[in-house]
Amino acid sequence: MPRPKKHKITTSTESLNTLLQEIYNECVEQRSTAIQHRNKLMKLIEDTEDASMVGKLTIDLLKIVDLAIDKKMALAKLQAGLTNAGKTKENSASEMTDEQKQFLRETIKKIKNKEDVDIELEKQ
Repeated sequence: MPRPKKHKITTSTESLNTLLQEIYNECVEQRSTAIQHRNKLMKLIEDTEDASMVGKLTIDLLKIVDLAIDKKMALAKLQAGLTNAGKTKENSASEMTDEQKQFLRETIKKIKNKEDVDIELEKQ
């Protein structure tokens, strides 16, 4: 199988917002699917044996819901930080500034390492 061609990726504020929106939509879909499956499982419970068998699945589904919410919060913090970083400097042609790119790299590393992402918002 041939190696795929390399593509040049441009980083603009618009493309980043589109990417963040796609990630957010996937999180919403994962959360709603997990809740639907959980609700279906809860309807199937008739006695205590069923409840004990369904318990682990319910816990796993609730973990998925919790993870989706955490991802959505991290995305919101990331987008707020990028928006505020963009207000400090006026950027031309909606290209990301070096400061925004560095902020994005650091935040993604924190998310990958599952560290607490803390973004301070500027008061106006």
